[in-house]
Amino acid sequence: MSVFIPLINSSTDISIYRRYYSESKIVRISQGNRDIRLGSLKNKQIWFDPGIDIYDNWNQYVDDDFWNRFLKFDDKSIFTKRKYTGRISRNDIEEFLESILNKCPDLKPAWLSIPQLPLVNDNSRNKINKILAELTYEWKQNNRFGGKLILPLILTHKDQSCYARHRNRIIKNARDCFDRAQASGTWIVDSSLSDWSGSNMLNAKKIPNIIKLHEGLNEELPLDAITLAGPYWALNLILWARGLVDYPVIGLGRGYKYNLAGGFARRGSARIAIPPLLRWAKVSPELKHWLRKSIKVIKNNTEVYDQLNSLYRDFDIYEDSDVAREQVAKFYQEWISSIENIPSAGRALALYQNFSKAFVIGKSIRNNIVSEKQARRPEQVVKQFMFHCL
Repeated sequence: MSVFIPLINSSTDISIYRRYYSESKIVRISQGNRDIRLGSLKNKQIWFDPGIDIYDNWNQYVDDDFWNRFLKFDDKSIFTKRKYTGRISRNDIEEFLESILNKCPDLKPAWLSIPQLPLVNDNSRNKINKILAELTYEWKQNNRFGGKLILPLILTHKDQSCYARHRNRIIKNARDCFDRAQASGTWIVDSSLSDWSGSNMLNAKKIPNIIKLHEGLNEELPLDAITLAGPYWALNLILWARGLVDYPVIGLGRGYKYNLAGGFARRGSARIAIPPLLRWAKVSPELKHWLRKSIKVIKNNTEVYDQLNSLYRDFDIYEDSDVAREQVAKFYQEWISSIENIPSAGRALALYQNFSKAFVIGKSIRNNIVSEKQARRPEQVVKQFMFHCL
């Protein structure tokens, strides 16, 4: 049974989940998506997230019926005001918390995220989050909830993990909230990180420092604490392969970057996976041209030639974003399953070898992928990953 935890946000997600990820031990759904048909998940464990990170930027959302559901939880507007401070009363927070958590037990979740506001660059939300953690434990006791409580740590700004003083502050407050809630685990995700983009800053700062954040928090947590990370494209896999998290959270053919609850995810252009390079790219005439040129360069490598030629031959069908998404989901499932089937002691090395092989293949293809904004060199995406595997 797979340790990878898919994010279920829609009926399409459930369809892809059934085809490629049904071996997953547990799936995550959030408050905003609880109305999707969950019949296919009847025999699966649910990790339920109340989704209060929607209040991080509430002013964008109040006119939509979807957000009105959350407006009902906050009838005193303690979070739905444009700005709020740590002076919110404990009683108001308790009323809000009970209104949203009392909707959870009917799903019988095995895991429940402790309601927490996303982390910001100052201390303005620390007091609120501590009260939320404390009251969640009281709610669990009063309602005899038998599931495990998971503490979310949702980063929102690019420099939150890049400086030791910020990481130390995050770790200190996380341990405090963990203890107040008597939590069973933590989930860390950086909502500002698109690790598939190939940005040079990722390699220089973000990836190694997010790894340091996990290492530092693990030193403070009990040995039996559940640890989770993602969704990302590969950083979650690196953290898992290195033994820094127990469960990588994953997207389903898309969603390899965490969007705060209620965020408007742009549909954007279709993307397909390029298996030999362990990356994806936007479906465009430029990509088709790149495939045609690259096939000629790589013709002496039969395996890579066959994979690129197959993409080129079937390219037109991937203009349908649903077909493209399924291609990505299938590739990603095969890739992560190949790593999961390796004994735990060898996974980090195997992942490094995956990235190294893709790097060499990318270097041998002299053509740039001009349709990509940042990672135009074929090997650029895996280059940022491979040195952090070991």
